[in-house]
Amino acid sequence: MKRLSQYTNDHFNHEEQVMQQHGYPRFDAHKALHDGLRRRTADLRTHADVITEADLLQFVNEWWLEHIQGDDKKYGPYLKVPGHS
Repeated sequence: MKRLSQYTNDHFNHEEQVMQQHGYPRFDAHKALHDGLRRRTADLRTHADVITEADLLQFVNEWWLEHIQGDDKKYGPYLKVPGHS
């Protein structure tokens, strides 16, 4: 859980830096989603002794499938460099 928590923070910090560098207009809303996932990760770590596999799978599904496949795809067009495919 410690490694998951550290990875979550590192990943979101990097992603937020990239969004800011590229002027993503919905940065604040997207950061709020990250903050919610950060809180969930911290809660899972705090209560690691009582969480179930189902709890962890639900979190992974929410982050890796729903967030990455849905929310993260929204800022992709802002990362493209004009003139490059």
